[in-house]
Amino acid sequence: ALSNTPSQSWDPIQRKTFIVAAFAIVVGLFSFATAPYLLTAIGEELNFSVDNANLLRIAPPAASLLAVFIAGALGDVFGSKKVLLSGAVVYCVGIVIVLTGHSFGAILAGRALEGIGAMLLRVLSLALVAAAFPLPTQRAMAFSGFAAVSPVTQILGPSMAAPLAGFAGWRSVVGVWLLLGCLFIGVAFKLLPKDPDKGQKLEFTTPILAGLALVLLSSAISAFQGSSQRGLTILVIAGLVIAALVVLIKRLKAPAFDFTLPAQPGAIFVLIALAAANVADPIFFTALFLQKQHNLLIAITGFALIPLNLGSAAGNLIAGPIIARIGAYKTVLTGFLISAAIALTLVFIKPETPVAVVIALMSSFMLFKMLGSPALLTTVMGLVPARLAGVASSWRNASQILGVAIGGVLVGSMVFNTFQGSLTSILDQSALSTSQAQEIASLIRQGNRELISLDPGTMPVPDLKALIDPDSPAVNMAQVMAYRTLGPAMALGNLVTCLALWISQRTQAAAQRTQPGS
Repeated sequence: ALSNTPSQSWDPIQRKTFIVAAFAIVVGLFSFATAPYLLTAIGEELNFSVDNANLLRIAPPAASLLAVFIAGALGDVFGSKKVLLSGAVVYCVGIVIVLTGHSFGAILAGRALEGIGAMLLRVLSLALVAAAFPLPTQRAMAFSGFAAVSPVTQILGPSMAAPLAGFAGWRSVVGVWLLLGCLFIGVAFKLLPKDPDKGQKLEFTTPILAGLALVLLSSAISAFQGSSQRGLTILVIAGLVIAALVVLIKRLKAPAFDFTLPAQPGAIFVLIALAAANVADPIFFTALFLQKQHNLLIAITGFALIPLNLGSAAGNLIAGPIIARIGAYKTVLTGFLISAAIALTLVFIKPETPVAVVIALMSSFMLFKMLGSPALLTTVMGLVPARLAGVASSWRNASQILGVAIGGVLVGSMVFNTFQGSLTSILDQSALSTSQAQEIASLIRQGNRELISLDPGTMPVPDLKALIDPDSPAVNMAQVMAYRTLGPAMALGNLVTCLALWISQRTQAAAQRTQPGS
């Protein structure tokens, strides 16, 4: 309960503002938390590959990079309420496209719009709280409420959505996304006061160019997977955009794009740490593994992965006292190094390994990983004064999302390439030729099993049908080998995070020693 102390109690406007801001977080987080359980079902209905399902997973964060720097500037000029409502409309339009889409391209476009809208909600909700709660004690209570909203949504979302998807199909869950978005529009319109007439003018070119540069950088990594020439072309374009951004920043008297945070000693390495911490998505790949390897239905998968979300929530809850006791830096190192060691145990997974063992390993991984994540947030937010919290939040979101986008492509390619390579090797040991084994493995990876010729004259294996069955030992082993690679990928991301933070600490210490009077 809220205290009656004047410095702590909230007035009616503050209460309404908190409700709207917390609801904004729930809207974006609900779709983010439930999407991993739906992507394989979407792929099966529309007949596209797991690679495309992975692209649908990373499309929202990748597209949201466009809005990560412009969101705050839009709020400053037009007001938080207008931009929040606009973001919710963009989000809902994207959801409608996903809900009605019957092709990979349409759903990809819808998810991209969803990500842009969700980023506007995320940035502006924090801005609302910062403006509505000026006193430190009030703001601490408000952000503690935010800390509770996130794990509760991540736990309840999948447990509610997965059974619904299993009973009524994946579009029913997307319908819930749309319902939440529409409800938010009504609540925000009703509860938020009218934006004051600020009469403020601000240039938008530099934040737009900054967001575009991030999108192009993440797109270049994706393009390199298919064509080195296309990837290099996009990379060159990204370089030109960055060059134009630098020129504009130097020429403009008051550029909206703020470079204060990365200019701090050691800050670049903190941002690298944030990106590296988000390169692998354990929820998505574990859900995929359970559905493909152990044939768990969507509903069962949702319940099976609740312990992972509970581990994540527990890590967030115990992080505060530990940070207060040993400091943010040591907390990050402790959490990330222990979780890296746990991640490496995935290399011992076998086809006969029980689901409970996989869940236990991944739950403990999430516990220690999330123990370090709030400390990492504390580290980046402490690089600049409190008055620049919005700037720090934008850079923090940009680094995290860039890690998700780039890591999603790299780790996804590694996992799926390992599956195809392992299956090729196993099939090659039968009477199939190497070229035939490669062709079959590629078709299975793409979800086109029905295109495989079963004519003994062209495929001289009498039991080929049994060999390529989804439950066959060959396919099961290939899936296990693919999932094993997730462990080293997560461990490497954690180790890079720790190394980058160590370099940052050394850089900051060196800068302090060179300051006058130190």
